Amino acid sequence: MAKKYKFYPIKTVKGVDGEDWDIYEEIMTSVGIILCKGWRYGTRGGQFRFILTSDVAEYIKKTGLYEAMDGLGVSDRVIGRFRRELDIQRKWFVISPEEHEWSMLHKDELLNKSYSELQQKYSLNQTTVARLARHLLYLGESRQREVRQSDKSYEIEQFYQSHKNKIVEMTIQEIMNSLKCSETIAKKIYSRAYREKITVHWQRNNSKNG
Repeated sequence: MAKKYKFYPIKTVKGVDGEDWDIYEEIMTSVGIILCKGWRYGTRGGQFRFILTSDVAEYIKKTGLYEAMDGLGVSDRVIGRFRRELDIQRKWFVISPEEHEWSMLHKDELLNKSYSELQQKYSLNQTTVARLARHLLYLGESRQREVRQSDKSYEIEQFYQSHKNKIVEMTIQEIMNSLKCSETIAKKIYSRAYREKITVHWQRNNSKNG
């Protein structure tokens, strides 16, 4: 959730450039890092500027350009500025012929599957997946969905496939506890397992009667 003030700064922080910045907006990102917007200390006017704090800098150093865009929820222009300020080279973009060939063979997975699944199947870290996915997008390939499958969705699917015969015997609370998910998600999982069980039972009866 974003915290925003229009007339008075929330606080003052020091950027990696050594300058003090007045913070007028704080945004909690999906990776748990607070992204700050504001003006240089004691100044006002124009649009707020994203501030390169030490936490953001450490994250940028450990991730690729497009993974950082996803994680922080900002444009390539903002991440590009952060990377220039940190003097990070753009070797991240280099794709070898072997990587290109492999990427084309696995493009649907690279563009849509969760990082956890790709790490489990191919031992790829998030930075490599993001780099290869961006290469595919640059070539004109498209995603099947607006955003990549989340690691949580992959975890839920793995749980379902491993326990679908037992899920119909579990309570909603037991499913919630097993997956640490909401009641809504637990009910959807239960309903899916129940429908599948009924369908299998119906098909078996029809097969016997036939």
